[in-house]
Amino acid sequence: MNILETNNQTSPIGHGFAPLRIDRRKNSHSRAGRPARRFWAHRAGWALVVLGLPLLVFGAESLRWRRVPIEIAELGTVEGYAFGLGAKEYQMLPPPKWFVRINEAERKIDLGPGDNNVHVSITLLLQPVSGTPELKAEQLKKELQERLPKARIIEEFECHSGVASGPAFDLEDISETGFRRMLRVFFMPLPGYRVECTLISTPAYFKQAQMTFGNLMTSFRPVEPPAPKP
Repeated sequence: MNILETNNQTSPIGHGFAPLRIDRRKNSHSRAGRPARRFWAHRAGWALVVLGLPLLVFGAESLRWRRVPIEIAELGTVEGYAFGLGAKEYQMLPPPKWFVRINEAERKIDLGPGDNNVHVSITLLLQPVSGTPELKAEQLKKELQERLPKARIIEEFECHSGVASGPAFDLEDISETGFRRMLRVFFMPLPGYRVECTLISTPAYFKQAQMTFGNLMTSFRPVEPPAPKP
């Protein structure tokens, strides 16, 4: 299935962004640019199934999201996204003309340029703690090795976003159809849940994709509650 397929209405976003498409059948929303090929449909499914995200137990609470204005010094006001669970919200600014697909029930956001080179998924996973979960690199490394037994971890490091830092891993893997691919998996701790941010790229675009992924992560900011009216 093409990850950009939708059969419903489209609403504009503006400032160079592709439109947001709403798929009511799947309780998901997408902002799509060019149609993705089957190559990335396979990768999107791989990111979900092989990384084990749908196999985790989700609670009753769905992902909340909305479009928000974001001030950029060089550009003025542009439109981004705010998302969250519970009382807190966080905003992010996807690259211009990237599609954005949001699955509220699975708490998952897919993003990408709609070509064969780069795909990003962001999934919020509830944790059985009241505060910010402690993410241990060795335990997460073991999880990845269990999910991806044929993948080779080529680097371990701490990754940073605009709201939190956490363990990250770069991996090299071969798909079932024989495609060589590179991954960056960043585990971001937030109060009450962890966020798994996964970059999938072709080898030729991996360095460029790392920069784009880093810019996306640093665009994360907490959404401040509106100031009380005097």
